[in-house]
Amino acid sequence: MSLSIIRTTVIGLALLASARAHADIDTQTVLKGAIADKHTTGLILIAMVDGLITYQAYSKDKIFCVPNMEFSGDSYVSLFSNYANDHAELLGEPAAITMFFALKNSFPCKPN
Repeated sequence: MSLSIIRTTVIGLALLASARAHADIDTQTVLKGAIADKHTTGLILIAMVDGLITYQAYSKDKIFCVPNMEFSGDSYVSLFSNYANDHAELLGEPAAITMFFALKNSFPCKPN
């Protein structure tokens, strides 16, 4: 099995683990929540991001590189909402998948 297949599998499993606690929450539902209750939505997104960052801390794969600064729930809501609104094809996907792509797109790692 090639290294890229193994990496893809590990990344997929990490995304599933991150999404598991919020498995019933799709992107469209989170977008609606961002309008109705931005604070709670921010807490959900913080939990998702924490799961993804924890995965990266124990992985050789660096898929996104969030700057060393503090982000609020509102920051993550804006990041998520902007990305989701630009990618309607993700509306039915788990919100953790959309958050992953938003982080990857917004905070790409620089090559060593």
